[in-house]
Amino acid sequence: MYTLYMETREDSQAAALFKRLMDLWNHTEIEMTGDMDAADIAVFRGPDLAPEGFRITGDGNKIKITGNGRSGVVYGLTSLIKYYGPGGFGAIDVSEAPRLPFRGVQLYMPPKGNIEGFKRVIDMLAYLKHNTLILEVGGGMEYKRHPEINQNWERLCKSINAFPGGPAGFTGSDCYHKDSVHTELGGGSFVPQEDVKTLVDYAKGYGMDVVPELQMLSHAYYITAAYPEYAERREDFFPDTTCPHNEDAYKLYFELAEEVIDVFKPNTVSIGHDEIRVLGLCDTCKNYNGHELLAYEVNRLHDFYSKKNIRIAMWCEKMQSVKNYFTGRTSGGVSDRVNEYGRRWVIPATSDAIKNIPKDVLFLDWLYGWSWDSQAETQANGFKQIFGNFHGEITRGWERRLSSPCVIGGETSSWCLSDEFTLGRDGIIGDFWYSALMLWGAGFDENDHECYMTKMREEMPMLRELLTGGRAASVSAAGQKAAIVYGGSEKPGAYTLPAAALPERGVWKNLSKQCPVEIHGSPAGESAVYFDVGATVKKLF
Repeated sequence: MYTLYMETREDSQAAALFKRLMDLWNHTEIEMTGDMDAADIAVFRGPDLAPEGFRITGDGNKIKITGNGRSGVVYGLTSLIKYYGPGGFGAIDVSEAPRLPFRGVQLYMPPKGNIEGFKRVIDMLAYLKHNTLILEVGGGMEYKRHPEINQNWERLCKSINAFPGGPAGFTGSDCYHKDSVHTELGGGSFVPQEDVKTLVDYAKGYGMDVVPELQMLSHAYYITAAYPEYAERREDFFPDTTCPHNEDAYKLYFELAEEVIDVFKPNTVSIGHDEIRVLGLCDTCKNYNGHELLAYEVNRLHDFYSKKNIRIAMWCEKMQSVKNYFTGRTSGGVSDRVNEYGRRWVIPATSDAIKNIPKDVLFLDWLYGWSWDSQAETQANGFKQIFGNFHGEITRGWERRLSSPCVIGGETSSWCLSDEFTLGRDGIIGDFWYSALMLWGAGFDENDHECYMTKMREEMPMLRELLTGGRAASVSAAGQKAAIVYGGSEKPGAYTLPAAALPERGVWKNLSKQCPVEIHGSPAGESAVYFDVGATVKKLF
C-alpha cells in the first residue's frame, strides 16, 4: 500500500484514476492522506514546467510528482505506474513534455445507455496523453427547442439501417457516393443534455479540451431529415447537404448551436465540411461558382462563432488544390464522373475559397497520407492544421511532415461505437495508442516501429481492462493463462470452436495452425467469446 497526497483538490479526478489503475493493474492499494510529509507519493502543480509537462523524482522511499496544470498532473501520475516493479517503486528522475499541443481523438456521441462505458474510454485517452476530445453531436444530443431534430434523426437511422445493404448500401445508391450517415451516433437515438454535460465535465476534469462537431453543408442529414426543404437537392431521398444560401437553414443551425454551446462551453467547434459532393444545384446557388459558395457558407458560420469567442475547425479537403499522388486528382478541383450505370455527376471546384476565409480557421487535413504537399499548402496560405484521421502506426516521414510550422498535432477518428469490443475489433485502440505516442513525441523514432508495436501489444490487455472496468479474462490471477476474443455466436455455458474456424487472416491464421484441434471457452457478452488457449498466445503476443 502507498499513501498519496494531492496539493490541489482540482486534481482529485487524476488521483481517482491513479488509484483505480494501481489496483487494476498492480493489485496495489492507494490511500489518500492530507499529510504531505508523511505521504509516500506527493503531487504538486508546477507552473514553471513546459505546458502539460511533468517531472517525477523519487529515492525509492518517497516520490514527488510535479505537473503543469490538470493535464500535467494526470500525465505524471499515470506515467508513474509504468515504473512499478516487483519491489514497488525504485529510484526515479523523469521529466517529459509534449512535442505537439493538439493530441486528439474524434468519437461519436455514445448511446444513452453507455455513459459509464464512455467515461472509461475518456480514462483511457487521459492515460495515453490525448488532450482533445472531438465529439460528433449532430442529431445525437437532445435539443429542447427543436425536438423534431431528434425525432427525425431516430427515423432516419432506422430507415438507413433497414435499407438494402444497410448504411453502405444507402450511400452507394445514388449517382454519386452520398455522405456516410453515422447511424451509430447516439446509438441511432439521442442523449439527454444532462448526460452529455456529465461527459463533457468528466473529460475536462482531466484537462481535456472538448470540441463538439456540429456539421453544416455536408453530413447535414440531422437537419434535412426534419427539413428537406433546406437541402440543396430537395428531391433527394434523405438529402445529405444543406443549401448554402438558405436563410432558414442558418436560423435553425444557429439555434441548435446555441444549445450545444450551452452544454459544452467550448473553445472550438468543428463545423465538419468533409465529403462535400452536392453544390451549386438549386435555383439560387447555380448563380455562384463553387469557390464563392463554400467561402460564403464558412464565413457565415465563422461570423456566428467568432462573436462568441469560439474558434472553428473544419475538414479542409475542399480547400486543397494539391494532387492526390495515387489518383492524380485534387479534392478541391472539379470532379466530373460517370458511374458504372452511366450516370454523370459534377462537383464544382472550390479550392479558391481558401483565399477568402479567416486565417484562424483550424484545418483538419486527412489528405496528408495521399500527398506530401498538403502541409506546405496550408503553411503558404497562413493557416494552422492538424492531421485528421491520423493513423500513427502507418505514417512515415514523420520529421519531414513536422517540418512545417503550421502543423500543431493530429486526431485519430474511430467512426464506430465507443465500446471495448468494437474499438478492439476495428483496431482503433491500437490507433489511439500509437498516435498518442507519436504526438507526445518524447524521444519518438519511427525507425523503432517494431519495438513500439511490441510495447503496444504488451499494453493491450491493460487497456482492455481499463475499458471494461475489470480485470480482463485474458489473464488469470496467477498470470498463467492467456485468452483471445473471437466474435462468434453465443451459446449457453461452454463454447467449443474448431481451431480451423478462426478467421484466415493475420495473427488469427497463425493461431489456428498452433492451437489445439478444439478450443473451449465461455460467452463474454452478446457478440464475443473468451477462449483459453494456454501458452500459445504468449508466443504470438
